[in-house]
Amino acid sequence: TSFPNEGYRGMVVQTFIPVKSLCSHHNLPIVGYAHVAYIPGENGSVIGLSKLNRITEFISNRPQLQEALTQGIHNMISDKCTGNLGVAVSVHAKHFCTCHRGVHHDSVMSTMSVSGVFYDNSGGCKDEFLEHIKLNQTLKH
Repeated sequence: TSFPNEGYRGMVVQTFIPVKSLCSHHNLPIVGYAHVAYIPGENGSVIGLSKLNRITEFISNRPQLQEALTQGIHNMISDKCTGNLGVAVSVHAKHFCTCHRGVHHDSVMSTMSVSGVFYDNSGGCKDEFLEHIKLNQTLKH
């Protein structure tokens, strides 16, 4: 469900959304967090914050590569938030296929998909998104 934007001109950010998926290559878990943001257009639509969590969970519930997971979350948010000025999705996750195969046990993979003002970093939007992730890290712990 989306709603008409009633004049909000800022960034909507939700960080540390749990991600639990399966690597389609090895059929082993991918576990981590997604951080998502969008900027609604003046005549666009907005969605409830819980929808950002639900979209992430919905897209995560299938075997896939992390790159496809990140892009899938991005695309669905972009589709649901019509008329948006840009969408950013960053996923950071541990892959059990690396730690169970004796590679780097504590390594974390990061992927990011951005569009619109986040892509060209207009007005520092991408930088602001990354700063939100950093700031919210302190609230998480």
